[in-house]
Amino acid sequence: MIVALGNFIAVLTPLAGERSALTGRASRLRRSG
Repeated sequence: MIVALGNFIAVLTPLAGERSALTGRASRLRRSG
């Protein structure tokens, strides 16, 4: 499931752009914690 989410975000990254950047940062912070 985690891999599926990663792929989904990767696909949204180029589409969302700024939104993806914010989500990616939040995801990285959550993963770190």
